[in-house]
Amino acid sequence: MICLYLNEKITFKRLKRLDRKSIYYAVDTKAQQTLQKHFKCQKATQQHNRRTKKTLDQKNKKRYKLHQAKKTQKHKGH
Repeated sequence: MICLYLNEKITFKRLKRLDRKSIYYAVDTKAQQTLQKHFKCQKATQQHNRRTKKTLDQKNKKRYKLHQAKKTQKHKGH
């Protein structure tokens, strides 16, 4: 549960806190483990959907701006 990064010193108090937290949030039963896996999968799919939706929104906005620019150019006159 403890994520250690290279060249990063973690104090004794922080280590104790992290250990206590990992013990407190430990998963006990198989049912809880399966639920946790299910929630992780759901979270991953939601994040993926959110990312794809953002890219689609950006593409649509770009297309809309281009269309509006063409429309204004067309109605500007000579």
